Amino acid sequence: MHPDPVKPLAKDQALRDSWQSIMALSAEISALVELHDWTQLMALAEHRDLQVAAFLAQTIPNAMYTQVMLDIDSLQQQHALISSELARQQQHTLERERQLRHVREELVNSKAAVESSADVENIVGTPDQKIRH
Repeated sequence: MHPDPVKPLAKDQALRDSWQSIMALSAEISALVELHDWTQLMALAEHRDLQVAAFLAQTIPNAMYTQVMLDIDSLQQQHALISSELARQQQHTLERERQLRHVREELVNSKAAVESSADVENIVGTPDQKIRH
């Protein structure tokens, strides 16, 4: 008996389809980076990483090997970009928090100064008030 030539082709096509879906997820992830949708991005990246691990656990056909390695390099570059963008966003968020704390402190200090000034006016009286006997 000779092996069925259709079965290896079907398996190769299934692997190609699987890899294409992984790369489609990576394209979605890139779009989410631009939108700064970190929650959805992280969930999608985790899903994609699981698919990559499952894909790499299989035997990769020689015809796909070079493309898969190039794509993995692309995925690593994407990961570096995402990490860099997340770090930049964290820094931006920390800076905004610092600025907001500063503004809040200024408002609290300003309010305290106004209240203190009002207390002094109530004790001393304002210059407009006339003393009646």
